[in-house]
Amino acid sequence: MTAAVISIEFARDPASTRWIHAVDPSPEERSALVALGADEDDLEHSLDPDEVGRFSTHGGSTLAILRIPLEAEAPANAHEPPFRSQTAAVLLAAGGRIVTVSHRPSEIFDRAASRVDDLSRPWSLLFNLVERTGEAYLAHLRSVDAAVDRLEEELQASLRNREVLELLRYQKSLVHFTTALASIERTLERLERREHSVLTEEEHALLEDARVEIAQALALCSVAENILSQMMDAFASIISNNLNVVMKVLTAATVILSFPMLLASVYGMNVPLPGQHHPAAFVAIVVASAALAVGLTASLRKLRWL
Repeated sequence: MTAAVISIEFARDPASTRWIHAVDPSPEERSALVALGADEDDLEHSLDPDEVGRFSTHGGSTLAILRIPLEAEAPANAHEPPFRSQTAAVLLAAGGRIVTVSHRPSEIFDRAASRVDDLSRPWSLLFNLVERTGEAYLAHLRSVDAAVDRLEEELQASLRNREVLELLRYQKSLVHFTTALASIERTLERLERREHSVLTEEEHALLEDARVEIAQALALCSVAENILSQMMDAFASIISNNLNVVMKVLTAATVILSFPMLLASVYGMNVPLPGQHHPAAFVAIVVASAALAVGLTASLRKLRWL
């Protein structure tokens, strides 16, 4: 039987369908899933957006909850992370039927469907979903790295907090990724301990591939999170230093211009002043002002204050 992701809403004959995928099912669709063998409590846990990754077996049915990556809808909120994770559940119902549930559509299910040809082996589908989840996290991590590189170039000459706040959004995404991947890793470890004797050799190989993919994504995510945390501290110092440089230049310009302004102000007084009637008085004042400005600029540069 060829694998296919079939929405419960469009399945012509859900009772004969081996794999049913429900995206944010309505109460009527939940009732239909329960009628097809899905455990009602498992469905409630599957629809909890804050549910952590876990694995449980009871009453002849198995529930595996994963945290799959989720990209923010455009236009993204300025304070929301561009990537986070959402709950996705795989219910292996009594009778061999497979039910997957997620809050938002995800290409992960389509990619897993393209790799599974035999739905009579639900563990293979689960492990393929986990492996595709790891690949999705790695793809999003590459997007985060590219965005951070772009922000790094902008931050080198930045005087604003916008770039640092943007980095903070990506750091939030990495925190979501790390937490989700760690829960998936624990879920796989628990699954292997409890179902070791049930899995075939091929399913063990698929499980190992999934664990390697998740471990790789978790390692890269942890490294990226640590680097980004250090970068934020460094770039906060860079912004502060850039602002200090600007303030130093403005202060130096104020000091340099203060002496010519003082000289011009003195000769602008309505009192008798030496040389005020000389025909070259204006030129002399301009030359003296320029000389003072140049001399003060040279002194500041010699002291490395400018």
